[in-house]
Amino acid sequence: ANLFLAAVLAIVLKLSPVTSTGIWPGVAFLAFLQVTAVVLNLIPLPPFDGFGAVEPYLPSDLRMRLAETRGALSWVVFFLLWYIPAVGAAFWGLVAFLSQFLAIPIQLALLGLSQFQFWR
Repeated sequence: ANLFLAAVLAIVLKLSPVTSTGIWPGVAFLAFLQVTAVVLNLIPLPPFDGFGAVEPYLPSDLRMRLAETRGALSWVVFFLLWYIPAVGAAFWGLVAFLSQFLAIPIQLALLGLSQFQFWR
């Protein structure tokens, strides 16, 4: 659903007279966030949706051990994304690749991010 919404937003951005004013930076930023959510949810660990795809194929003892660490694993993933440069670079590289594939204007999305962070 997130990737579908990102694709729809990318189509809207292609077909509309996109400017750096109005709602367009916000729409581009929202599309970028949707792509980020897709990549994050594909991680095959228990707190994320990707685990549901691999869970039936795992041995039951491994499933039980992973289920016990469900809450902690999300913190581990976020720690890895923020503090291990190679992991963060791979994650954001995949997000950037998918965003480019969907033709989301990255510069416009960055403008939307800066407008979102109004307190800066």
